[in-house]
Amino acid sequence: MNGDDMDNKLNTTVRRGFWLVLIFGFAAHFFYEWSGQNFLAGLFFPVNESTWEHMKLIFIPMFLWTIFLAFRFPESRDCVISGFLAGLLLGTAAIPVLFYTYSGILGKNVMVLDILVYIICMMTAFYTGWRMTKSCRLKPYTRLLEIIVYLILLCFVIFSVHPPKLGVFHPPAA
Repeated sequence: MNGDDMDNKLNTTVRRGFWLVLIFGFAAHFFYEWSGQNFLAGLFFPVNESTWEHMKLIFIPMFLWTIFLAFRFPESRDCVISGFLAGLLLGTAAIPVLFYTYSGILGKNVMVLDILVYIICMMTAFYTGWRMTKSCRLKPYTRLLEIIVYLILLCFVIFSVHPPKLGVFHPPAA
């Protein structure tokens, strides 16, 4: 496959994937409830309305998407993994930044803005993943990015069961 075919295949896959992952993330908001509050579901999907738990809405779907892309593009595996893990980390980190910025300015949180924050963060994650995959600049950092992502995944599991006494881990006051 030549470079243009590869670019077209990547571009098409990423565009379709954005919508798939965005919708999966929206649905994931309800997986824990739909599962009857299953313990295992709670490790990977939000168990409450805290900012930390909502970070899973980007992290988990993007993590799964990155694994899919690594298999879909084996010839560019390290570029894809490093690019999309960077996007995953940036998109996930942007959730508390944008949420606390807007809610701090307004003095409250607004559901429509929460949804907009999620969409903006997902767009950021995908755009970063796509750009970094195409440039392959992060390839030397693939293993480091994998370690960081696995550590954060472990934190999601641990902190879902034992949340620290910090605001980001607890639902906002009504």
